[in-house]
Amino acid sequence: MKSKIWVIALFVIIFLAGCATKEEVDGQKNGEKNRNQSEENKVEKEANGKLTVTDDLGNVMILEKTPERIVVLSPSHLNLLYDLGGEAVGRTTLSPDRIPEGAEDIADIGHHTNVNVEEVLALDPDLVIGNTTLHKKLIPILEDSHIPFINLDMILLEDVKRNAKLVGEVIGDREQAEEPIAELELKITTIQEKINQYRGKEEPKKVAIFNITPNNVTVNRENTIPGEVSQILGLTNIAEGVPALEENPTQTAFSLEKVVEEDPDMIFVVHHGEKSKAEERMDIDMKNSPAWSTLTAVQNDQVHFLPENLFLSNSGLNYDESIQYLAKLVYPKAFNDVE
Repeated sequence: MKSKIWVIALFVIIFLAGCATKEEVDGQKNGEKNRNQSEENKVEKEANGKLTVTDDLGNVMILEKTPERIVVLSPSHLNLLYDLGGEAVGRTTLSPDRIPEGAEDIADIGHHTNVNVEEVLALDPDLVIGNTTLHKKLIPILEDSHIPFINLDMILLEDVKRNAKLVGEVIGDREQAEEPIAELELKITTIQEKINQYRGKEEPKKVAIFNITPNNVTVNRENTIPGEVSQILGLTNIAEGVPALEENPTQTAFSLEKVVEEDPDMIFVVHHGEKSKAEERMDIDMKNSPAWSTLTAVQNDQVHFLPENLFLSNSGLNYDESIQYLAKLVYPKAFNDVE
């Protein structure tokens, strides 16, 4: 078995050489559907209990029985699995505060952008769950090992609902996802009702959402977590409708001149890696320019760094926490009674 694993691992290294993404997000680069993807993932259950699963890439997997050894390749999918009462035998590297209760001691298979396939195979999984953008390169490897592998989008709110139903059915019963989905929708409605008294009294606040890595700055469009949350809250995103980068449909190019022209009321910053590195990049690309200090958001101290666990990774059935976090920044008076 070990020799087989080493051979496959060597093949993986060759196969994936040069393919690792620079994104340290949970698939934000996949904001627009691949043309070859199915419109909606689904599960069909046969009388004998066998499941036919169609994932977001349109690939069809046959599960002979309810999986008992699940390996999850991304943080968002792991949270969703555990929120629905499931368990895994392997997960990616996570900081302690991001590990779901019960998943602390399961096998670590490496960072979700650089999964250790040898470790995955050694766990002998009967199901692997991955992200459509980050992990589809692993499909032929897992197929050769006869391991069922489903890839799911996990960016926007509708992705949460679809995937909760699919994962719920795969691990037991589709209906076990219905209640938490209904609870999520109620929480979002409650937040919207809280802010409604403050919306409409003035022009919608204009926001810019910077996506910062140690190497560059881009601007989040509407098909990202902070972009969608801004829409839900009735904000105007300066990048909405702006042409996307060819290599990344969730982002548009950063231009300080354009930001100054739009003059947003608030600036949100989503950063990859250490906050200090993002601040260094901002110094280089923004703060060293005299134009930066002329921005309304800067003058009013409305530049906010957003937490990674809520705005880089999809928080799944806790998506309302992302919405409430931003709502409290934009409409603080509506949440005086909330800690």
